[in-house]
Amino acid sequence: MYMAIIRRLIIAILLGACTLDSAPVLPTPKPAGPIWREIPELVAGICFEAALDAAGETFVLRDVEDLIRFYDLADNSQLCRQPVERIGFDFAEGDVVAGLWSAGTGCTADYDVIQVYRDEAQIIFHLRFVTVEGCNYELVRPFWVVVSGGYDVILDVENP
Repeated sequence: MYMAIIRRLIIAILLGACTLDSAPVLPTPKPAGPIWREIPELVAGICFEAALDAAGETFVLRDVEDLIRFYDLADNSQLCRQPVERIGFDFAEGDVVAGLWSAGTGCTADYDVIQVYRDEAQIIFHLRFVTVEGCNYELVRPFWVVVSGGYDVILDVENP
């Protein structure tokens, strides 16, 4: 009787091992690509004077009409000697373009992306605008991004 129980246990263990070995292997999920990327070329044709005038103001563009109004705003400021160069952008499903310029004095200027926070409705970029001192140049630096997913975009910039 004990032999029959031991035999059944051995068979159950072997059958269990076979079941584990023949289980389907599930593919490892691939990480989703980034939901944002910088797009400085969109504002490369805006002259220094218009960018300086707009420094500190955040722009959020959700469609081609917003982009046209943005370029019209720069042209209508009459701060540039010639019409601004307009770059086309194909707003895919849910793409949002957001950006701003920051102004400072120094040799160079750049942004450090301190943190990017995202929830279901919004994405917040916490940036630090950094200038390298030692020169007396008036500087304007753009930070423009494309965000996929239809988020509300907030650009929070600290100036040290």
